[in-house]
Amino acid sequence: MPEGNALFFWLFETEDPMYDDNLIIWFAGGPSCSSLVGLTSGNGPISFVGDSSKLARNPYSWTKLGHVLYVDQPVGTGFSTASDPYPVADNDQVTSSFYRWLKSFFARFPHLQSKRVHLIGESYAGIYVPYFATEIVKNHDSFPINLQSLSMGDGAWANAATLSSVGIGSYLQSQSEILGIPDDILAAFAEADHICGFDTILREASLYPPKGKLHIQGNPQGLNMKRRDELRNNGHKLKRLLPQHRRRLMPLQRRSLPNTLNPLCNKYPKTPTQVLNSILNNTCYGSCATFSTVLDYLGTAEANPCFDMYDITATCNTPDPSLLASTYFSRIDVQSALNIIAPSSSDTETSLPFTACNMSVFTSPSRNNPLRPHIRSSQPW
Repeated sequence: MPEGNALFFWLFETEDPMYDDNLIIWFAGGPSCSSLVGLTSGNGPISFVGDSSKLARNPYSWTKLGHVLYVDQPVGTGFSTASDPYPVADNDQVTSSFYRWLKSFFARFPHLQSKRVHLIGESYAGIYVPYFATEIVKNHDSFPINLQSLSMGDGAWANAATLSSVGIGSYLQSQSEILGIPDDILAAFAEADHICGFDTILREASLYPPKGKLHIQGNPQGLNMKRRDELRNNGHKLKRLLPQHRRRLMPLQRRSLPNTLNPLCNKYPKTPTQVLNSILNNTCYGSCATFSTVLDYLGTAEANPCFDMYDITATCNTPDPSLLASTYFSRIDVQSALNIIAPSSSDTETSLPFTACNMSVFTSPSRNNPLRPHIRSSQPW
């Protein structure tokens, strides 16, 4: 890579020799979130104990199924470094940058190149993984990599209107017991789905093979990528919000949905009539604002004032994995052990700031638009 650009990685060998033939590569989403969050809060061999920075062995680690490689990418994410101006402007450049790094990784660890490679990720990795897989397959003759599978959890793979508004009403029905939503509120969301045409889209989507392209009416909530301008990042506004609002808005910022959770637009819907009014007549959110209304309704519900869309069972006492990772990986001793900074006995040694999700990567001042897929042909209208 050009000077100033480098990707940080952490490789764990398999705990079970029976699975020595597997190499799992984990990608966080964002685009801008460190893979170390997944390592310490999900699939890695170590995990935080409660809300402390104390670590314990994870009995469900994926290292029981193969070697696991965690990569902070694109450049500037986590412990990875980036030059100024920011060097990658779109997913094609992110892909070529990662692929060059992957080749250098296998040059350093040649015994891993013949392993069965599995690309796995979450959120925006729904974009990364297919791009990276395509590059690997395209160059297989000149640089063979034994790519075996692709897996995505909660993957962002289509336009925001499709992934957020269209299915959220149906999701509420399926999880109503856990979420504690009354029948009359569920009926209001179902009525809105019918008015906005979301129920028709879901019926059409349940048929395979599809009869044709799925058509989303209008521009629900201003999130249909084919009918809207690029959203501008509102990260600078986060500092003016209360902590509970910042925690809820940050994940949406990372998914290019900055206008879907805005305290100023919240109508605090608690009754069926208020729910419908928030969805259909919210001039702040835009038409058919089902996704935002769901978040506002659940976020203001007295049953769980700390509702987390990433974990619907979470409460106010549930630890924030991103905060724990940011605290732990900002420690001098941890960075020294990981070779982020040179080991030093000096009392004046300082650590580098670590953030779980670096929003400056997401919308760098050096490019006009947020990083996102440029291919639209396969996405529903």
